[in-house]
Amino acid sequence: MSLRLARPVVAVIAAGIVATAPTQALAAAAHGGVPAPKPTPRAFFGLGPATKGKIDGRAYFFWSATPGSPLSDQVVVVNFGVKPVTVRLFVTNAYSGVQGVTGFLPRGQARGGPAGWITVQFPHHSPVLHLAPRSKVTLPISVSIPKNAPPGDHEGAVIAALTSVVQVKGHAKLHLVQQVGVRVITRISCPPATPHCLRPQFSVLDLRVSHSDPLNPFTSGSAVMSFVVKNTGNELLGGKVTASVSGLFGSTSTGSQVITLPILLPGGSYRASLRVSGIYPELVETAQVKVAPQGVKGQNDGFVPNFYGNATYWSVPWVWVIVFIVLVATGVFVWLRRRPGRGKAPDAEPTVELAGSVGQQGAGS
Repeated sequence: MSLRLARPVVAVIAAGIVATAPTQALAAAAHGGVPAPKPTPRAFFGLGPATKGKIDGRAYFFWSATPGSPLSDQVVVVNFGVKPVTVRLFVTNAYSGVQGVTGFLPRGQARGGPAGWITVQFPHHSPVLHLAPRSKVTLPISVSIPKNAPPGDHEGAVIAALTSVVQVKGHAKLHLVQQVGVRVITRISCPPATPHCLRPQFSVLDLRVSHSDPLNPFTSGSAVMSFVVKNTGNELLGGKVTASVSGLFGSTSTGSQVITLPILLPGGSYRASLRVSGIYPELVETAQVKVAPQGVKGQNDGFVPNFYGNATYWSVPWVWVIVFIVLVATGVFVWLRRRPGRGKAPDAEPTVELAGSVGQQGAGS
């Protein structure tokens, strides 16, 4: 059985199987030296996907739909506690937060997407539910996919919220909000004109390399790659990220670190860095980041290839370069010293006497 239980949070959506229990004091109250409020009674409630009024074991709602098609489903809200609770249900959209972590918009702020497609049919047409102790309520869900819905994955959530008022002695009342959400993933199929428009795809962006070349010619250096992995497709996608460096003469060094990406929404991104050691300078090095994709559990995309990002940088083995220059200079010097003819005195130039000048001297005498 899969069920989402609520735990107390302040304007935070809990996604997962969790239990509800009020906090002893709100962090906001503690910051100003406000005395901690008395603990409120525990409230245990939850909700989950259902079939024929029973929790059916699904971890989340996943619907495959074509534009313009209707869908139907059920959600069950349960009060496990011994006291009655009053919760409010609403549907919202997901957004990509810091480092790609999925968050959900507060009530009333979502526009379009699953929040606009999903309708929960409430008794008495009110989203506020009064649950007796040890009771549950089954709510039908209807989904209307618009004809212009873009293909790909669209994520939202069905949220149950319980608001409690906590009185702090001598201070204002505090509102404690306990919320729990069941994820909703709607995959819109491709139109007949473009049957292969679903794209699970990552891009490695802004890849930069900083490296250190060793002074000892018999030791290796390292390189640190910083980069951004962005979901540039239209499906939810996670994965594993590794890095390697290949040299001009065929050597390859692979880093030991592995980064596990969270499931990123389309357009979501994750910034990271990886270090690779054991690199020998080979003049030209190629740094490579590899992303092995992983889809959402339960979804089958078939074979999805790995995605790569590459960057080339110079890595000069300066010690060997200096040794080479010294050897070449020494060889040139020795050659110049030993080349043929070096050290011999030049031959005397022959003296040429002009016959005319001799005859003139004889005639005058």
